[in-house]
Amino acid sequence: MTVGDPVGGASRNANLYGLLYVDQAEQNNLDLPRGSALDIYLRCAVTCARSAAAAGENYTLITNAPDQIGRLLARLPYPELQLNEIDFALQVPKGIRYYHSHFKIAVIDAMASGVFGDHPTLIDLDTVVQRPFSSRLTDLDLVAYDITAKAAHCVHDLALMLGNGAGGWWAGGELIGGSPAGLKRLSEGVHALLPQYIARIDRFIHVGDETVVSAAMNAMTRGGAAIADAGKLGLIARWHSSRTFIPQQTFAQIAGAAVLHLPADKLFLARFADRPFALDEFRAQYHAYLRRKLLPRQVVHPVLNQLKGRKYMPRVS
Repeated sequence: MTVGDPVGGASRNANLYGLLYVDQAEQNNLDLPRGSALDIYLRCAVTCARSAAAAGENYTLITNAPDQIGRLLARLPYPELQLNEIDFALQVPKGIRYYHSHFKIAVIDAMASGVFGDHPTLIDLDTVVQRPFSSRLTDLDLVAYDITAKAAHCVHDLALMLGNGAGGWWAGGELIGGSPAGLKRLSEGVHALLPQYIARIDRFIHVGDETVVSAAMNAMTRGGAAIADAGKLGLIARWHSSRTFIPQQTFAQIAGAAVLHLPADKLFLARFADRPFALDEFRAQYHAYLRRKLLPRQVVHPVLNQLKGRKYMPRVS
């Protein structure tokens, strides 16, 4: 199937996209039980799509296995999900960490081609859309999420990509969008750096699409390109309900973002694939879930600091 051909009635005018790349031999997500990742990620995608629809946004899931995903969707109580298949010709070494996430580069390439409209935006599957936001992106050539404050590996990994003393900032992979022209410049920058990234892949602290995409974006900004920060615009916020190496904001401080990225809560998000999505219900259940999850962890937190090294507990407020 050629790039951009719709599958299962997908809309070519959808403005939000997710990626579910299927390779059962490379199920290397350490946060999920082996063998369960595909089902959980698909359920997260359904939750994301239903939250987007409730907010008035169009959402399409991009995949390399539309027939398989279609069969799995048919087993869910709410199987409606627009699917689209693109060309995943990207060559990525097998066995590397976060193997699947690297195929976001292929999605960036497709968005840059213009087949997904004037201002497509790629968001992660483990996100919830709380309010419409895509109309705010129409004047931006490129938008990404600056998570430098959460990226302890930033200086080390960018130095490997761009040279010692490079400094710079780190782009989270949970939201990338823009015009085809802006995305094309990003795509060209990523592919220029990709051979170097693959050659040095064993030396990076963080292995994943964020490393080479962040390096390409830093190179672009040094050349004068303008990249809008989705975080400062209130479009997205990443929040971990687990201990982190770097202190993060309280949940209350970021809860108003248009899109919430909750990477430590995939199993919780997956539950909402079985019911209609209502934002008020989701918020209430998430707060209850956080109380159950964090209280016992708060008790053992000092012990874990002694045994496993210092980390920071998440705080709701």
